[in-house]
Amino acid sequence: MDLKKFFIFSAFCFFTAAANQVAAKAICESNSFYFASNSDLIAERLQQADCAKNPTLFGFDPYHAPKSSESPEEGLRLVKRRIALAKQKGCKTHIYLEGPKGPTGSTWNEKEKQRYEAARANHSNWYTTGWWEHTKTEILKFQDHYSVEIDNLQRVEDIRYDKEGYRKFLTKFCEFKSENEKLTGMPMPKLTAKNVSRDQMKVVAEFAANPTTQNCISEFAISEAGSNQVGSEARKAGIAVYRAPKFIDTYNYRAMIPRHASCHRPPVRGLATAAPAILSDSAQQELSTP
Repeated sequence: MDLKKFFIFSAFCFFTAAANQVAAKAICESNSFYFASNSDLIAERLQQADCAKNPTLFGFDPYHAPKSSESPEEGLRLVKRRIALAKQKGCKTHIYLEGPKGPTGSTWNEKEKQRYEAARANHSNWYTTGWWEHTKTEILKFQDHYSVEIDNLQRVEDIRYDKEGYRKFLTKFCEFKSENEKLTGMPMPKLTAKNVSRDQMKVVAEFAANPTTQNCISEFAISEAGSNQVGSEARKAGIAVYRAPKFIDTYNYRAMIPRHASCHRPPVRGLATAAPAILSDSAQQELSTP
């Protein structure tokens, strides 16, 4: 590459990156989003968090206990205490929901399979209407959180990677959120899109740009390894997309903001590759107190 082409290419990269940052900043409300899926690493991040100075969104999975837990029951109690600690610190919180549920690859998590069978027993037509009726009750259970992601939507035939099917789902979600906010006078969680197709992300962007629906769409989206590349469509709407790293433990992943999607300040780096945290005595005491 000659010198002239090098400078043209460098200028192009610089202005593209600048444009992406401006788009992300237009809508982002949190500086960082840590979704550790209950990794014990999140405990150290919580201990260090000062959300009054540096707004941060912490994500939690209410179904799966941290691996270091002595028992699943104690682990889920620990998750609840961590959620309470995040709120005490003034941090925003995000919740993972299983949606219609399903195996990871071809293997079921035994506890999730039990929840799936119990839910199906109470709701007919599971993959058409039943899963949504069940999920609505779970959203109401976690109403006091900033955002929610709904997993396994690719198992719903009317949604999968269909653009118009996803539009209908977003319409239902936004109507449900609006109706319950009017009923309770309390805010409901925004939706964090997960593993959507490029066409579906275009629909998310439409909802995010529409003044009547933008409040039901989160400023963030999650895209696990192997799912569609949707970054360009998301950036047009100022939505930060998190690419979860490849070859990960799906119950213990840590995502971080990519460089193009920093919000008001640069996010904390290296979360996706950090070693498990060794907690200080004070952190252990704070997080283990019932």
